[in-house]
Amino acid sequence: MNISKLTKKIKDFTKFKEYNAFYRRYFSNKNFKKYSDFAKYTKKSFINKMILYESSAGKSIEGNPYALFRYLLNNPDYGSFTHVWSITRLSDNSIINKYKKYKNVKFVKKNSKEHIKYLAKSKYVISDSTLPDYYFRREGQVYVNCWSDTPLNAIGKDNELNISKQGSIQRNLLNASYLIYPNRYSIDKLLKAYDINTLVNGCILDTGHPRVDFLYTADKTRLKDILNISKLDKVILYVPQLNEKLNTELYTEYLINNIEFLKDKLNGKYKFIVKLPMKLSKFVTGSLKDLIVPDDIDINELLSIVDILITNSSISFDFLKTKKPIIYFIDDRIDEFNSYLPLEELPGPLCHNANEIMDTINDIKSISKKYKNKYSIAIERFSYNDDGNACKRAVDSIFNKIEKYADNTRNLKKKILFYPGILKTNGITSSFSNLLDNIDYEKYDVSVLVYPISKNNEHYEDIKTNLKKLNKNANIIYMSHGFNFLRGEYYYHDFIMKNGIAEDITDKIPEDLYIREIKRLLGNTRFDIFVDFGGYDKIITLLFALSDIKTKCIYLHNNMVREYELRFKSLSVTFDLYKYYDKLITVSEDSKQENSVNFKEYGMDIDDKLIHVTNSIDYNTIIKKSSSGKVVTVNSAPYYFTQYVKDDFFVDLNGIAAPLKSNVNFIAVGRLSPEKDHKKLLTAFSSVLKTHTNVKLYIIGDGPLKESLINFADDIGILYNVIFTGNLFNPYWLLDKCDCMVHSSNYEGQGIVILEALVLGKNVISTDIAGPRKILQGGYGKLVDNSAEALAEAMIKFIEEGMSSKPFDYVKYNETAMNQFYEEVCGE
Repeated sequence: MNISKLTKKIKDFTKFKEYNAFYRRYFSNKNFKKYSDFAKYTKKSFINKMILYESSAGKSIEGNPYALFRYLLNNPDYGSFTHVWSITRLSDNSIINKYKKYKNVKFVKKNSKEHIKYLAKSKYVISDSTLPDYYFRREGQVYVNCWSDTPLNAIGKDNELNISKQGSIQRNLLNASYLIYPNRYSIDKLLKAYDINTLVNGCILDTGHPRVDFLYTADKTRLKDILNISKLDKVILYVPQLNEKLNTELYTEYLINNIEFLKDKLNGKYKFIVKLPMKLSKFVTGSLKDLIVPDDIDINELLSIVDILITNSSISFDFLKTKKPIIYFIDDRIDEFNSYLPLEELPGPLCHNANEIMDTINDIKSISKKYKNKYSIAIERFSYNDDGNACKRAVDSIFNKIEKYADNTRNLKKKILFYPGILKTNGITSSFSNLLDNIDYEKYDVSVLVYPISKNNEHYEDIKTNLKKLNKNANIIYMSHGFNFLRGEYYYHDFIMKNGIAEDITDKIPEDLYIREIKRLLGNTRFDIFVDFGGYDKIITLLFALSDIKTKCIYLHNNMVREYELRFKSLSVTFDLYKYYDKLITVSEDSKQENSVNFKEYGMDIDDKLIHVTNSIDYNTIIKKSSSGKVVTVNSAPYYFTQYVKDDFFVDLNGIAAPLKSNVNFIAVGRLSPEKDHKKLLTAFSSVLKTHTNVKLYIIGDGPLKESLINFADDIGILYNVIFTGNLFNPYWLLDKCDCMVHSSNYEGQGIVILEALVLGKNVISTDIAGPRKILQGGYGKLVDNSAEALAEAMIKFIEEGMSSKPFDYVKYNETAMNQFYEEVCGE
């Protein structure tokens, strides 16, 4: 056969393999298709005079994007621009009907192929909420995020109810070229609440909200005609905020009762109208429907004809410049009101039920006088930009590059990005939390990349608890799953995930894919150092291995070759990626030596990158928590509370028998997994019980072997003397009350629990392995052969003779550990 024909057939077959895998996924998974289509269109040239708008995630046409749209559409300087609206429903809508006749205005269905194309190809994108997860701002595109509200209620990390939305909002704000805010207060609150205050690289504009210009430009006569309001009518507008905590229909029923009450009591003295959240208005029927303002009437235009505003939402800030009364309706039984502002600073009275609302309306003149000073202060603080020219200032800044309104203050600290693993309770999570508590935040800006956790995850409560423990000075950045694959990239990414990066495919690595994904996750943010602290997640390791971050480090928390052999075959992929990292960090000197030898046997020489940085400890917390346990006496026996749950009607207590001084109490702390070898410990303990009966063994931890270990303890007749506690929120009280820690691991990186025991002055017996050896040698504890017999002998000797150990200088230890981190990781 002709060689050239054969070569062509081989190439064609290779392409078939590449494309077949891609298209199978493309045509069977709608989300995959959207991600891929977006990536494809980002490779096309821009439509330079096109602006894509999206309001309320495509649910409506209103607010800041709508205000900017009207300003630009009516400005002859921008007459050559095409305006595209992304909307979830293209059904009858007065705004769509009005503008669809314009040749330079388009309306496209959100997530349609046409929408995805324009989202990628438009030179300008303007949104007041979040764009789809597949979006990232391509180089040269101008993304304007004009967040919708001055926050009254807590948002972001300050509002646990909405934490699930954190990642999407972070990605949008980090990708934005410009961020438009109504006032300095909003800039401060919003960026801090979403943990990106020090990370934003987009231009922050303190121009005021464009939508508030509608107070000055609205066609009041047209609005009153639509709503059947006469010239003489005084208008009361009720704007309740959506309560996401309650069932939608139940909350709507509650609102309807209030609306009926107020309508009856007002009895025609005022024109009473209601602007409901869009998803609630469909539940209102009958005569009350006449009170509901149509969804397609912009709330800010509506405010221009209002005389009294009743609300529990931040729309009250937009109303301030009218200088008309605001009544805050906060029903403590219903509303989740966690105000940033002290309630006494609100520029209007606070009412808790509809009767109080009516009393306030009937006495509105005298009450308005009472709040006059607070109202003036609020205008000065929140509405200094609300002069009808916010659109002009924003457009001048974005399209004409005028920097007068820009806040370009930047944090110049060295930026470190950590990936800590999945944050289940284990030694890695504990040592990571300690590190965050010890870092000098005056010198370093620290961010932590985490996956969002679903309540369906079996480890949800565990991970949530550990996430809450992380130092509040660190930014928590939530990722979302998803790659924007191009056709030829999927096959090679999948190949790498299964097989690693062999030398013969280095030219096939889809580097652009990983650059796009980091851009999608982190936007414009630039980090100086990336630390893969977990070291077990091959996707993260791969993603950042090929990033342009200057310094990249990965931790080796264990004997990694043994981990590969016994537990995690996927580590073979991670090992291939070590060559892209600057430093491979072990957590003890002897662990470094052990990894060096084992990797040579595996076929890799990593000595030129292998270093050790000792784990730091948070000794203040250990000491403080060791004295803060809750103990209750039941039938003359003390019990230690491990969980205390209280609601309005019940108290649920969980506890374990507390250690008695009349017993010798051993304790083991660690994940119940193979490498910790608790079975060996239980075997040793059964030998101890043959000669000493007043002995207890507490085992703190959870893991895949828990049930089998309990069964084993029962089978060998020692379960009465062994207490399996599970994971404890505060293990230090129990650790402090026990006499001796026993550590039975077959291999370790270091053994953080041993350090914690030494901080509390506990005696320690450990198998003589890398990690514990470095800590205990020199008289700080007892090292024994790695066998049940040796552990039993040491435990019996402790019972009979005690143990003399040197005091552990944890302050000096910690200083050394942090100096190593600063020198080796941070380059000091």
